[in-house]
Amino acid sequence: MNQNKSVKIRFKGFTEAWEQRKLEELASKFTGGGTPNTSNPNYWNGEIPWIQSSDLEEDDVLSLTVKKHISQEGLKNSAAKIIPKNSLVIVTRVGVGKLVVNTQEIATSQDFLSLSGIKGNSRFLAYSLYSLLKKITQRVQGTSIKGITKTDFLKEAIFVPSLEEQEKISSCMVEVDKLITLHQRKLNRFQKIRTTFLQKMFPKNGETKPAIRLTGFNADWEQEKLQNFAVRITRKNIKKQNNRPLTTEILRF
Repeated sequence: MNQNKSVKIRFKGFTEAWEQRKLEELASKFTGGGTPNTSNPNYWNGEIPWIQSSDLEEDDVLSLTVKKHISQEGLKNSAAKIIPKNSLVIVTRVGVGKLVVNTQEIATSQDFLSLSGIKGNSRFLAYSLYSLLKKITQRVQGTSIKGITKTDFLKEAIFVPSLEEQEKISSCMVEVDKLITLHQRKLNRFQKIRTTFLQKMFPKNGETKPAIRLTGFNADWEQEKLQNFAVRITRKNIKKQNNRPLTTEILRF
């Protein structure tokens, strides 16, 4: 396709317009997946990593958790195929919108379409397709469409720069994702601490003292009704139905 696009924010030294390319032009092989018969134990617990959509993280094109493996026999007796590493592994059915760059050879369920032999930087294209899939998801939201067909998907188009600029952008995005992951882990730790405080710093049912106290406090807690701490309790609903918010004006101490 000959359409070009100018980008407002660029790395220094890059001025050429981006070219619009169909997805079918950006890879040399397009592969679906399959699931071996789950009732045949000979097909499972082999050496071939096999993934399903739940193994991918939302909003993360670099994280993949392999939970299951299949055998060579399972591979031969199903529609599953070996996907080379550094392919774009995309969920196009259940869980549409997820994708990942695989760092090892894998097989996938039928919910995936994998693009191999990438003509460009795999990570850059993964970030571009992430944005594209978000638009597709919004487009089909509220309709009876539960996914996107291989034919329709490969006809979609994205804008791509030179390979050198692709590498610059992907490296930048990877570093941003690392920072996000780092801070997300910190957030998770603080959320666990908060949960612990809520459990330990308030008395359990039937008890008058919390498990953790601040220094200098050792008296029993007293049970009081909420009405003793408010000057007004109202429900903004003249019919007095219980599905509306309860508003409490708390006394100031």
